Amino acid sequence: MPTAVPTPKAVVHQRFGAKARYTVEEVREDVGGCPGLAPQTRNVYRCALDLPGLSVATPGTFLRKKDAEQAAAQIALDKLGIHPTANSPTTPQEAWAELIARISGFFIDESEKPYSPEAVDSALERWSGTTDPVEVEAVLVPHMLEDELKTVRINLRDNEHYMSYVAAELSAIDSSHVLVSRTIGKTSSEIRLYFAAANIHAVSDMSKHALDSLGDGDINWQVNKRASYICGQTIYGDALLANIGYTRRDSELHTEDVNLCSYYRILLGKLPDGNCKMSRDSILAAELPSAYSRFSWKGLSPRDLLCSFCRLQRLPEPHFAVSRVSCDTLMSAVSSEERGAPAGSAENQYTNDVRINKEKPDLFKCEVNIRSRKQEVLLEYSAADTWSKESDAIQNSSLKVLIWFNNYFKKLTSKTGKLYLSESTAGVKCSWTIFYGYTKEAP
Repeated sequence: MPTAVPTPKAVVHQRFGAKARYTVEEVREDVGGCPGLAPQTRNVYRCALDLPGLSVATPGTFLRKKDAEQAAAQIALDKLGIHPTANSPTTPQEAWAELIARISGFFIDESEKPYSPEAVDSALERWSGTTDPVEVEAVLVPHMLEDELKTVRINLRDNEHYMSYVAAELSAIDSSHVLVSRTIGKTSSEIRLYFAAANIHAVSDMSKHALDSLGDGDINWQVNKRASYICGQTIYGDALLANIGYTRRDSELHTEDVNLCSYYRILLGKLPDGNCKMSRDSILAAELPSAYSRFSWKGLSPRDLLCSFCRLQRLPEPHFAVSRVSCDTLMSAVSSEERGAPAGSAENQYTNDVRINKEKPDLFKCEVNIRSRKQEVLLEYSAADTWSKESDAIQNSSLKVLIWFNNYFKKLTSKTGKLYLSESTAGVKCSWTIFYGYTKEAP
């Protein structure tokens, strides 16, 4: 007598046991009745089945709860590739054939349910380049100083990588011959310089003369001084200043227009008074004040301006050494100076002694030390001025150093080889041999 075929629910219970969970939902369904009478409804059921790694639900409804559970179990068996049979395999050959038939569906080369024609057309349209391109502005910085900067527009499409368009603007062979600089400007900025790799040959001194005769031995003429100055690294050939690429914060392609105004703001920020002008929103009229006052100062503080200037020049943070000067030391210094001076009236002397004994505050002095990346001393500032607050001493000393830098940068074209300091920048000691090596490339 043949064995009855097990029901889908029985097969699921046999395979998964208590891990199979049925969720039956009862809903009310309208039933067509006679016109003019109250609508009639009936109770129907739909079922959802949760298995380890699989969840299914019946697409329709059933009049009986049992039928809904059986339908959900059958859908799960179909997705798992399990086909219950009435007769279990009695020989190893039959069991092996059933196993092959059960798992062969996972290794077929063609999908049983191919993509719809609409999905195929949508994919072809996306990769065929028919979508609207993304247009972004960039600045082309020629390596010849006689050539002017110009703004270029790059049209980016989804079907090609953005570096291919950058390589085309730089006339490079392909994107593998394009180098990318470090970020320029603020920490949050993603502006970079893109430039083609220079055709450099590593040769010995003996073969250098042979290359010189071919015109390929010396590549110094290819150095882009303007791009190298704003970037802080040597760049050869024409360069493209752009804000294109992917960031760590977003998986989408990030683009932002970079124009000539952006270039000149970057260039202005590398000057000692540049950030002061931009922080006060007065690029043409704003100048560094001769003294610092907490009440009348506008924009970034002198200390922040000096730190920003050092960072943009690829220098370490300046070191501020604040020292406390007691009032007794000042009194002794004043008395020693007054010994050779004519004696004042007794009334004035008594007034000064009362004022000093009454106030007796400690004053502060600040020394500023700026070093190179090799920890070589570039500049030292130490003045005899004292201040009643430590912050005032730091800010005023920073301002004196900024004024000195500003005067130096304005006289870079001087042929004297030496910068004569004014009284406002007295107390500055500079290592000219080391310092000149950091500033001689400034355009």
